[in-house]
Amino acid sequence: MKKTKIILIAGLLIIAPFAFTRAQSFHADSAPVLASKLQPGKVRSMLDMQNKAGFKAMKDISARFTNTSDVKWFVVNNAIFATVIDDGIKNSILYDKRGHWVRTIRNYDESKMPADIRETVKRSKYFDDSITQVFEIQEGNILFYLVSLEDKKTFKQVVVYDGEVTLFKAFSKQ
Repeated sequence: MKKTKIILIAGLLIIAPFAFTRAQSFHADSAPVLASKLQPGKVRSMLDMQNKAGFKAMKDISARFTNTSDVKWFVVNNAIFATVIDDGIKNSILYDKRGHWVRTIRNYDESKMPADIRETVKRSKYFDDSITQVFEIQEGNILFYLVSLEDKKTFKQVVVYDGEVTLFKAFSKQ
């Protein structure tokens, strides 16, 4: 049950950045139409709400990341999404419509991977595989890793949570 829950969460979180990208282009195309259909008072209250939430999110970003560069912000439906480069690691942060932190996804390679997580993966049956990419996903008190692996015949993704390594996906090379 615990493994199934983690695999489902990992699958949803992998898809989330792609959904945001699609929603960003939709939102950018529809913003002038929405603004023209709303009454001026409603537009102003929507902007005030986004400004307050945006200020909270910006304050949180500056507290979480001290060595940041290239911060990009997106407003998508009822959420605020930011990408930040911090010490060479790409961070994708999701905030709710009130500016409260929801989730952080960090993306890096094996060289930036925590030693204990790397050891857990290598100690499992994937000791000969090369680690190509790591997604560190934190939501609330839950922290897990989605690790991409490669060997001569396959590409794999495994979930590392609570000291356990679970195969999430595997693809054969052709």
